[in-house]
Amino acid sequence: MVHRVWQHYDIQPHRVEKFKISKDPKFEDKVRDVVGLYLDPPDRALVLCVDEKNQIQALDRSAPLLPLRPGLPERQTHDYKRYGTTTLFAAFNILNGKVSGSRLPRHRGKEFAKFLNQVEKQVPPDLDVHIILDNYGTHKSATVKRWLKPRKRSRFHFHFTPTSSSWLNQVERFFSLITERVIRRGTFSSVEELESAIYAWLANWNNKPQPFVWKATADVILDKVRRCKGAPLQRISWDTTLVNGGRMRRNSIAGWLAIGTLVAIGGCGDSNTPPSPASNSSHVDTEPTYGLNGTACSVSDTPGAGPTDPVFTYTCPLPNRTGRGNLLIVVVRWQNKSLPTVSLTDEVGNTYRQATTCLDSANGNASGLYYVENTKEGARKITAHFNRFSARVAMGEYEFYNVARSGALDQASCNVSSGAAVVTSGALPALKESEDLVFHYGMVESATMITGCTPSAQANITWIERTTMILDNQPQCAQYGIYKATVSFSPSFSVGTSVSYLSASAAFKPANAGTAPPPGIRVAYVQHDNSIVQNLTTALTQMPISGNLAVVMYTGSADYPTAIADGTNRWSTVGPNHVCNEINSPPEKSGEGQCSSIWYAKIASAGIFNLKFARLTNGQGAGFGDSYITFDISGAAANPVDAGFGSDGLASATGQQIINGWPDPVTSITATPSGKNELVLVSENQQFDTITGLTSPWTAYFLSNTYTKESNSSHADLNGGWGLLYYGSSNAPARWTWAHDTSQYPGINTWTVVGAAFRPASQ
Repeated sequence: MVHRVWQHYDIQPHRVEKFKISKDPKFEDKVRDVVGLYLDPPDRALVLCVDEKNQIQALDRSAPLLPLRPGLPERQTHDYKRYGTTTLFAAFNILNGKVSGSRLPRHRGKEFAKFLNQVEKQVPPDLDVHIILDNYGTHKSATVKRWLKPRKRSRFHFHFTPTSSSWLNQVERFFSLITERVIRRGTFSSVEELESAIYAWLANWNNKPQPFVWKATADVILDKVRRCKGAPLQRISWDTTLVNGGRMRRNSIAGWLAIGTLVAIGGCGDSNTPPSPASNSSHVDTEPTYGLNGTACSVSDTPGAGPTDPVFTYTCPLPNRTGRGNLLIVVVRWQNKSLPTVSLTDEVGNTYRQATTCLDSANGNASGLYYVENTKEGARKITAHFNRFSARVAMGEYEFYNVARSGALDQASCNVSSGAAVVTSGALPALKESEDLVFHYGMVESATMITGCTPSAQANITWIERTTMILDNQPQCAQYGIYKATVSFSPSFSVGTSVSYLSASAAFKPANAGTAPPPGIRVAYVQHDNSIVQNLTTALTQMPISGNLAVVMYTGSADYPTAIADGTNRWSTVGPNHVCNEINSPPEKSGEGQCSSIWYAKIASAGIFNLKFARLTNGQGAGFGDSYITFDISGAAANPVDAGFGSDGLASATGQQIINGWPDPVTSITATPSGKNELVLVSENQQFDTITGLTSPWTAYFLSNTYTKESNSSHADLNGGWGLLYYGSSNAPARWTWAHDTSQYPGINTWTVVGAAFRPASQ
């Protein structure tokens, strides 16, 4: 009877597994650092997992191996003769799976430095090298520190795993493979024979290398560790265990023995408690909720001549990684009369489904609404792929939880119209369930400026505006709400003037599913607003605010805002009103230096606000416009600016950069937040060049939208760079380095970088 109970619950009392929890005081920071390199490796850099496998024994068995036979494994004698040992140093490339290996007789700092020399010769000189290591003393020896000291090796960056956490280093998995397939199964009559076998296996591996796919995010790992440390033991009640098809009797000795075993279940793994019976009610206790994670990315356009940039891929990054089991909604707009095939990808392999697509065949404009149900955790960089080049591409991305994990789509509709001030997706058919999440999106395609996005007053739903990108002459708006009925209706909003538009909507079924965003300071939404001209004395943007801190990061050419007003919130600059680089060199004209500033409104009120910018202009023509990147932030302190970050809270730097030829990275600011768990935002403003990524800090997020064939006069984000870094419990200094392309313009250009750190509500 006891055996049947153990079988029923897959209890294996004969097995014992061991574990160890790291006591490293910087465990969380190190986990986030290493996992960040795996999931989002920096651009223009190589990530290597390095370690040594020491004391590899050359063993010769006392009798020949007995080969594999049906029903019998390969067998070898227990006794052996030992001929000596060797050490294998290995560097595993996480990108392609190739391994650089070296056999050395010992494993001191001297030998490790020698191996690093080998790695240095094999890595292209223009790449940064990020090396993941454990805490073995050899890796921190004086010899290794001297090896790192020369300036030419400043591109080498060591990242140490937490103590007792070598499982974080991917090279350990490689060592496991070579141990299982070569070392343990071989017989070697000398060290030389052992080393020859290792080198032969390495050569074979590198002919067909296999990179490992890392899936676990830092949050998943840290959550499991927390469960290991503090999870209570779980008890399974005796009357839930079935024996011989009936209930176990209360006085059954075998039953109580089984229960005694089950009391100890719990802790680090998943719960073994049987699932509760499914409820017959279809009622959902918690309605679909915005996951504080969204973005709207600007149109891939060029000023003046129009949409000249051919786009094959367009990447729009989220400010946070997606949670597990949530709903991700993506909208894409493009222009191509040849109707290209569109597909979406991300770095964790989510499956994107199409809810609906609109086509304006007369103008060749199209818009699609896509979604991911039951998302994999960790997606941040969403890329649209076109099999034919397209122009005027724009994207928006929005995460929700408490939405059904399968069969989530209820209904969808799409509409193309013109000559209307009210944008509607057309009628959604009658819904299958009430309390659906309804998402509605519209894109103006008539090159018309609008004054705002205003939700319509409609029965059974209260709209929440999420995207209000009106500064561009290709404005876009998005809203969502919970529909408290099932009857058909037409989602709509007003734009205040007559326009031509594409609009789509979709309804998604509710369920108690997915994960809410973690506590702490968090960017809930990023909006990439870009003006069409740069000589405006006033500018108007619209900003949806749901958190308690609003931030605007401005970049332009020798002009800048002098004041912001929205009628409710009080806006101030972080540090000086602006930072400008007025160095003039070709191709710039006099007065064309780069200016940047950071504005914020603390203890912000929630709502939709029209932000009016008073501006100092440089008296030039329309030019290429300016960028106003807005951040809706939750969980910030009442006085959020960290005054110790840079000067009066603003870290800044200016400089010059050769922009033609092979591009060197722009090394800008190095700054340190004063407290823990702060949010750092940084922008890089460089005209006539395209910022393509961040090479450091390695855990920072690059927020700029980028696309293939992006010209250096692109209107999209004006080729600037924006970065976000959640600092965690560390307050170590971080150096911000930006990658850029080879400019289409010759000469030396100027750049301006500004950054600020914002404190969480609780440290």
